[in-house]
Amino acid sequence: MRIDKNRLILIAVAAVLVIALTVLLIIALGDLKDRKNDGPQQNTAPTVQAQDGEDIITVTPYGNFVFPGKWAHYVTVSRKENPDLTVSYTANLPSGKVQKLFDIRFGEAMAPAVGQVVSSEGLAVGVHVTVHPFNPDGSWAVNEIDAVNEMLESLTKLLDGLNMIALGTPIPEIDGEAMSFNTPYCKLYLPKRWLEEIRVSVDESDGYEMVFSAVIGEHEPVKVFAVNFGGSEERGQVVCTLNTENDVVFAVRARIFDLETEGWGSVDRSTLVTVQEDLNFLLEKLMQE
Repeated sequence: MRIDKNRLILIAVAAVLVIALTVLLIIALGDLKDRKNDGPQQNTAPTVQAQDGEDIITVTPYGNFVFPGKWAHYVTVSRKENPDLTVSYTANLPSGKVQKLFDIRFGEAMAPAVGQVVSSEGLAVGVHVTVHPFNPDGSWAVNEIDAVNEMLESLTKLLDGLNMIALGTPIPEIDGEAMSFNTPYCKLYLPKRWLEEIRVSVDESDGYEMVFSAVIGEHEPVKVFAVNFGGSEERGQVVCTLNTENDVVFAVRARIFDLETEGWGSVDRSTLVTVQEDLNFLLEKLMQE
C-alpha cells in the first residue's frame, strides 16, 4: 500500500495545530482566573466592634454628658474653656483612621444655639452644637462606617444630660423664697421649690400668654396652667385687669389644664397636683403687683 507523503504532512500539521490551540486555551483560562483573583479585594481593616465598658462621663457646670461605654475604647474627649467651654468628641479607630464627631459649646443664648441652660448665677447660656461631616471614601470598611454613624447618633443621649430649655424661654429670677418670670407687663411669681421642675413657654397668638409646665421625675413635661394678658375668652377666666402705660385696660386671664398622668405613680401624681395648686400663689402675688 502506497502512503501519500503530502497527506502525512497535512495530518502532522493538523495535529500540531490542535496541540497549539489546546495550549493557548489552557493559558487563556489561567490568565482569566488570575484576572478574577486580581479584582477588587475586600477591605481588611481591623474590625471595629462594640465592647463592654464604662460610660464616659464628662462633668460640666450645666449637666453631665454620658457617652455610651460600648464605644469608649474608640473615642477621646477633649475640652477647652477659652473663651467658652467646649467639649469635643473624636473617633479613633484601630485602622488608624480619625474622625471628628461633634463639639458642644456653651456660649451666647442666641441662634444658632439648639437650646439654653441656666447657669448657677441664674443666667441663660446657649448650647451650640457642631456635627462634623462624615464622608468615608473607599478605604473605609463597612464596620467602621457603621460604628462611626452609631457614635454620631449618641449626640442625642449626651444632650439629654442637660436641663435644656427652648431658646428664648423666660429664665426665672430668684427673689427670696420665690422665683419670678418677667412678662411685658409685670412679674409672675412661683415658689422657689419648683425651680428644677417648672418649664415656661410663651404663646403670642392670642394676647401674651405664659404657659407653665412641670417635669416630675422621669416623665415628660406636663402643662399645668397658663396666664394670659389681653387674650380672648378662650384663654381662661378673668382674674384681674391691668392698665398699660397708655392707660389701656386689658384683662388678665388664667386657666388650668387637665393633667395627663396615665401610668404615673401616686407620689409623682400628687407632686404634679401640688405644682398646679400653686397657681393660687401666683395669683396672690399678681394681685399685690
